[in-house]
Amino acid sequence: MAMKQTMRAKRKVSNRKISLLRLTPLLFIVALLFLVALLVRSCARRSSKPPEPSPTPVPVVQETPAPTPVPTPQPIPECEITQAVAYYFPNMMGSPTLYGVIEYKNTGPAPCYISEAKFSFRTPNRTQDYTFTPMVPKDNVVKPGETATLPCWLTYDKEKNRLNADSAIRLNATLTLALPEEGRPTHTLTGSRLFLEDNYPNFSTLTGTLHNPTNLDYSIALAYLTFYDEENKLIGTWTFTKNIALAPDADSDFVVHLQALPLPGLSERVARIVMRGIGIE
Repeated sequence: MAMKQTMRAKRKVSNRKISLLRLTPLLFIVALLFLVALLVRSCARRSSKPPEPSPTPVPVVQETPAPTPVPTPQPIPECEITQAVAYYFPNMMGSPTLYGVIEYKNTGPAPCYISEAKFSFRTPNRTQDYTFTPMVPKDNVVKPGETATLPCWLTYDKEKNRLNADSAIRLNATLTLALPEEGRPTHTLTGSRLFLEDNYPNFSTLTGTLHNPTNLDYSIALAYLTFYDEENKLIGTWTFTKNIALAPDADSDFVVHLQALPLPGLSERVARIVMRGIGIE
């Protein structure tokens, strides 16, 4: 009996060991799951913390480069020669002389002046060229649409035995134009009471009045007096300078003898006189 009881006790002990061995893996798995749950919970707590504020980005201001200024192209001066006449004076104040005058109009978009002129006189036998610079050219500015004249006297004795006062002389001209300086004032004088008379045997006399319509004082006046017939055809131009003290809005009378323009019966042929005056400071 005692032996049977001992055997039964041993069987119970071994059965418990077997049960414990069977439970050991299960306990290991449970413990592992418990550790995993703790790790997940710990990570969840860390992730639940509010995120640290990120630094505010500083805006980058890009400066737009200033546009490169485009230079304004300068206008091209343009003039058209509208009339031209020429004469041969066998004895103009003792010298044989070719005389020519052109009428020109500013057909361009801007004021301009003649910086140089080339006159080509054509006689029945040959051509004589003459290049010159007009008097005070930078002050003799012609505005768009305006008309002006330019005369020329050239001593010419190459054909004095072949030419006479009735010889046919033709004139061609080439003009070099320029733009006036920016801001340069226009020195314009006007004329009135112009009177032409043939009171001498070989030349005429012209009288008139110069007027200064500007606000500038002038000490010298340059005048161009142009003569036209009834059909508005150009006959000739006389030019002169006069030393005067011409204040703003002042007048000055003048008398000139046209000895260098010995055209017979000039006063009878002239129907209109146009004066273009320039004041010189």
